[in-house]
Amino acid sequence: MKLPKMKIKLSAKIGLYVGLIVLAVTLAIGLISLRYSSDMLLEAAENNIQNLANSAASQVQAEISKRLELLAETANNDYVKSMSWVLQKKALSDDVENYGYLDMEVISLDGQARSILTDETEYVEVMEYFQKALSGNPNVSNVYVNSETNRPEIIFAVPIYSASNIVGVLTGRAYANILTDITNSIHVGDNGYAYILGSDSTIYAHPNEEYVINRVNPIEQIETDGSFKDMGSKLQKLGIGNSGIIDYEYEGDKLISALHPIEGTSWVLGVASYEKDVLKDLNNLRKFVFVVGIIVLVIGIGAGVFVGITLARPILRLRTSLESISRYDLTEDLNSNHAITLNRSDEIGGIARSLLVMKDNILQLIKVVAMNAENIASSSEELTSITEQTNNSANEVSRTIEDIARGASDQAKQTEHGAEA
Repeated sequence: MKLPKMKIKLSAKIGLYVGLIVLAVTLAIGLISLRYSSDMLLEAAENNIQNLANSAASQVQAEISKRLELLAETANNDYVKSMSWVLQKKALSDDVENYGYLDMEVISLDGQARSILTDETEYVEVMEYFQKALSGNPNVSNVYVNSETNRPEIIFAVPIYSASNIVGVLTGRAYANILTDITNSIHVGDNGYAYILGSDSTIYAHPNEEYVINRVNPIEQIETDGSFKDMGSKLQKLGIGNSGIIDYEYEGDKLISALHPIEGTSWVLGVASYEKDVLKDLNNLRKFVFVVGIIVLVIGIGAGVFVGITLARPILRLRTSLESISRYDLTEDLNSNHAITLNRSDEIGGIARSLLVMKDNILQLIKVVAMNAENIASSSEELTSITEQTNNSANEVSRTIEDIARGASDQAKQTEHGAEA
């Protein structure tokens, strides 16, 4: 069963087409604007987090340097340099609390460390921080988790000099929250955060302390298919210790991270921003483009209908005149009824002039046909008259012949009678 074709007026068609064109152009401009705005926002976000990462890395480096300088100053105390445990304990007991340490230790050259608070000893000769300090390099240890407290800690270590010779090492042990206090003070968008990674990509500072306690390592999770797998892959590609931007997925969200090395350490500080936060304002732009698109579409359709009516009106009038001519009604005065249309220089004006010429040609044709019909009628009348005259002459001839025949017959009879006599 065929569905009936929908009849749409020309003005409606023009309005529809114009509306569709306006909609297509509006959508194209809107999509291009959204794409461009998205790129610009992401680029601005990258620059912003890169600056934050640089600033935060400098802040962490400054905090570490300040503590090492203060510790080096303390190590320069005569009691400490004496390497006399009694004098050292007397000089350092108050400094443990004053400097905000959990404990301080004096380490001899053979690696024996003695606690200021507990007097307990342990050997740390293999520890990297001890070896570096013994080489004359003040440094901070990697973040580790204290097995007794299950809390992350770090150790600051400086050499103890006496007469330009290193005679031991002084350390201060502190909670690693001195790092997280800095990283947690950095906020990016609604959900962004800062973090610190060690030289092997182990997380040393993060808003979620469980990652630090559990020593989560993004690069190791590449093999274990953990939630930091994509981040680990991008870190591996960038190279730990390098500055740069990485983008990755984490638990279904897209993140952008700026990384910057912390001077004086093998760590890197990262600032992560959620892409959804960066593009949040883009939702308002999408709504704006949608509303503008609807408004422009309505205006476009209205303008199209108006243009369509303007174009269709003379065409409809011409159609009416053409229908009259098709019914042999040639009484309409086209020059008067279509005066404006006839003066137009476009195709519609051309149609009107062609219609006028057609009507004039038809009228001329009718006149010629009528004239020829009159001539034919006149010739027919003359022919009829000639035919009548011919008939009359024929009748006269016929009567004459009859008279002659009759006379001949009478004469024959008379001749016959004369012979008999």
